[in-house]
Amino acid sequence: MNDPNQAVRRLKMPRSSPALKAGRRHGLPGPGGPFCYRHRWLTLLTWIAGVACLITLWMQFGASADNTFTGSDPGQVLLNQHFPRASGDTLTLAIRSSASITSTAVRDRVTGALVPFERAAHVTSVSNPYRRAGQISRDGHIAFATVQFDQPSASIATSEASALISDARAASGQGITFSLGGDLVDLAETPYGGPTAAAAIMVVVFLTVVLGANVSVKQIGLGLAVAVLIDATLVRMVLVPAVMELLGKANWWLPGPLDRILPKAPLSQDEPPAIARKPVPTT
Repeated sequence: MNDPNQAVRRLKMPRSSPALKAGRRHGLPGPGGPFCYRHRWLTLLTWIAGVACLITLWMQFGASADNTFTGSDPGQVLLNQHFPRASGDTLTLAIRSSASITSTAVRDRVTGALVPFERAAHVTSVSNPYRRAGQISRDGHIAFATVQFDQPSASIATSEASALISDARAASGQGITFSLGGDLVDLAETPYGGPTAAAAIMVVVFLTVVLGANVSVKQIGLGLAVAVLIDATLVRMVLVPAVMELLGKANWWLPGPLDRILPKAPLSQDEPPAIARKPVPTT
């Protein structure tokens, strides 16, 4: 009876076969593939560690964001030049009271609640609803105060906005509610993440497929996870900003036919609005 192992040994490729010699001529990529296949987990951890190192280096030594965009609004330019204290963004502090807002007790509480806002950083003025006309409703239960900053919302730290929100919540109670509204509040209350958080969720979901038994499904899941990870880190954080920096104004190039089809909106008060197109009569 023939030995089956002997038949298998006969089918093994000799070390000096032409295929192996051709593989050696390819240099490092030739033996790199089998090594990565034999050490799959080590290869995966190495890639993850490499991406983590790149992100760390970018956060520590990367250039800061260059916000050199300037608006063409002539009114804003005049404010920046002659009234810098009123050139920043504003917040609206809405005040709602179950009792009459003009009563002495409510007036004292509202006036005291405005003190932390007046002392906050980058705040130049706070309009008192009792000193300016038109800031108290007709029914006498709702009022508002305007908090003026000397900087735009993007230049104010999120911690400062969170402190103002905490002051408004701390002052609320006993029939009086203070609520802040504005772009700065929206930025502070919106959790950071966006596409990056969505990419992290997708990576975790795809990596769970690797725990399955089907090898083909494992490969697909691992490939998708690595692709999403590279897209969310290297592509969006490094490649896309670098390409946009190199292209410059070419980033906003629009084909002529498409430019004629799309509606145009004025970017400043001095620019006349686009002429509306006449509707085409239908039969």
